[in-house]
Parts: sequence; C-alpha cells; structure tokens
Amino acid sequence: MEPVYFDCHSLLKIRAPGIPGKLNQLLCRELGRFVTKHLGSPARADIVMEPVANIPEPAAFSHHMASRFGFRVIHSRGSVAAVFEHRGTPDVMVVFSDPVKIFYRDRIGIERRVYAMVLFSMMRVLNKKNSLLCHGAVVRHHKNAFLLAGPRGTGKTMLVLSLLRRGWDYLSDDKFMLRDNTAHIFQPFIVLRGHHFSALPWLGALDPGYDGFARNARRQTRIQEQITRFLPRKWLPSLDRFLNPCIRVGADAFSRQTRILDSVKLSAGVLLCHGSQFTAARVSRGAFLNGFGLIQQMAAREFSDLEKMINYHDPGLGTDAGVILDQNMAADTFVKITLPPDKRPDAMATEVAKCLEQL
Repeated sequence: MEPVYFDCHSLLKIRAPGIPGKLNQLLCRELGRFVTKHLGSPARADIVMEPVANIPEPAAFSHHMASRFGFRVIHSRGSVAAVFEHRGTPDVMVVFSDPVKIFYRDRIGIERRVYAMVLFSMMRVLNKKNSLLCHGAVVRHHKNAFLLAGPRGTGKTMLVLSLLRRGWDYLSDDKFMLRDNTAHIFQPFIVLRGHHFSALPWLGALDPGYDGFARNARRQTRIQEQITRFLPRKWLPSLDRFLNPCIRVGADAFSRQTRILDSVKLSAGVLLCHGSQFTAARVSRGAFLNGFGLIQQMAAREFSDLEKMINYHDPGLGTDAGVILDQNMAADTFVKITLPPDKRPDAMATEVAKCLEQL
C-alpha cells in the first residue's frame, strides 16, 4: 500500500501512510484535487490516517448510540477520542489531538464511515485555523462571485446548472473552504441525480451516457417509491446511495465558456428559500450570517451529537463557528431570494441571473 498525501489549499494537510484499495479509491475520488506526492516533514500533517489490525476495547466514560454514528467517548493518552463499533467490535477511533489521528480496521464496507470521519476532522481542524468547510454554492459572472446558500432541497443545484449553461464560472455546488472572504474549491464536479434530469431535460442531451443514466434513475425512482411504503424511515438514509443513484459530471461540461475556479473573492451573499412567488430583497449582514450559519448546522446535522459530546468532555476543543464566519465574510452585499417551487428551473435561473447582475 503506497502512502497518500492531501494538501488542501495549504489550509489543511492529510497524511495516510497506507490506505487499503477501496478506501484509497474513495478518498482519491472525493479529494482527488488535493493529492500530492509529499507534505514535507511528517509533523506538518493536520490529520493522520492509519490502518490497524485491532482497536483496543477501552473503558468509555460516555456512550451515545442514538445517532447515525453511534459512538463512545474515551480518553486516549490525554486526548479526547471517539470510538465507533461494527457488530460490537471497535471499528474506527478518532483521537482529537494535534494532529488528529484516525485509526481504522481494514474490513469490507468501512470506507464511507472512515470518509465521514475525515470530513468531520477536516471541519474541526479548519475551525481551529479560523477557517471553515462550508455547505453552499459559489459561482462567478464577469468579476463578481456569488455565494448561494440554502437548505437541502431548495433547488440550489438546478439553479447552478442553469447558470453554468449560461457560461457562468464554477467553484462550488455543495462544499467549499472559506478563509479571509476567499472561497476555495473542494470538488470540481457536480453530483447529478434522477430528479435533476427530470427537471432539466437538456441535461440528457449533453452526452449519450447521461441519457442512459436518466432512464435508469427513473426506474430506480419507481422502485424507491415502492420500497419506502414498507421500510421504516430510519433505514432509508443508509440505503440512499442504492435507491437514489448519482453520476458525477465535471462542472465545465455544461458550457464551453464555463471555467472551474480554484479560489475567488466573494462579492455578495445570497440566501435562497421557497416562497409562493419570486422575490428578491436586500438583507443586513447580520441576517445573512445568521441564515448561513443555520444552513451549516443543518448540513452537518449527522455530526452534531458527536460535536457536542466531544466539546462537553473537553470544552477547550470547541470553537464558535458563528464568530469564525463573521471574521471571514467581508462581502458587503447580501440578498434573500424566494423561489416558487412550481416554476421551471431554467426560467427561475433567468430571473435570478438578472437579479444578481444588477447587484
């Protein structure tokens, strides 16, 4: 197993001395933009990942098994750690030291659990460095870069796709890093699902493979509708990737004029929400920061119990994400836009584009 290193815009560095095959594929697919040959001194890594044969059975001082990531909190050599089990056996251990250490057993199916802990560790490390891993879209038109923020299901991805088709530049659809009012790219692709192809018919015409995926996705949707009638709701999140398949498409595939940006200074922040009719109104900086902060909490809700439990047992590990956001957001124009859910996405994008171009 070859060592793998990730350097995320020099804001965060990950060292993995040896990663098993499927986990290696997952990490390189999700974080492939940051793969580098070396990080220099091993001490420069912020997160270290190590496979181990066994994780010791420690005595826990706090149990929390109700969330999707059931875990136990322990002390490990003077640091707070979280231990996750698989069928009663310790499976993954995250030690919140400096650097953060992620130990995991090499077993079939562990890849997504480890990647989830990598994301969680990245969020905490960036916060300690007065930076953020944010949920939101960032697009640019001419010299103005707009942060589009809204809860999942608002239609943000379809809006971004329509703007890219018009030749706007791309930095983010889902996650990006924020430091000193500069957004840094996290992934150069957009994850498309069946409902995107249903709402935007022109997507299927871009590539024959996309049209084939769309047909399969529609069949999966009909299967999903039947399964959800009989399965308990708590089982559905873990089956999502099987019931709701996706395809990753490079953001520059939608227009020849679109450029994928590495970093960009933010010009304005936009809050998106559903409403009975299209409206656009300026809001205060405080209102935007409050709304954007709530969106971040909702996007990271699967980690919220773990975050709270770790901070409870060691308050020194906690950070105030609201303060960090306030210090890193220097744009002076903020808008709230309501999107009627019954309007065609392309027509909606036309109105949003006109609104943003006038800012």
